[in-house]
Amino acid sequence: MPAEMKLDLGPAMRRARASFNQKMSASNFRFAIAKSLTDLALKSQSAVRADLPKSFIIRRPWVSQGIRVKTATKSGLW
Repeated sequence: MPAEMKLDLGPAMRRARASFNQKMSASNFRFAIAKSLTDLALKSQSAVRADLPKSFIIRRPWVSQGIRVKTATKSGLW
């Protein structure tokens, strides 16, 4: 079972949310954050998969395919 990475952005997110709420609706802000986090996770996934053969002997493709990304949703941020 793959390990999950937890990231606590609570205080920074609250400050950013307060300043951006004046410019955009909360729903759009949550969507933008979710999309950004998902894009970052997908880029990180690609980088980890590309660097995996540098550290390990990969005999089967399912090894790197097991590195998964759970997409962020605007309802699941906080």
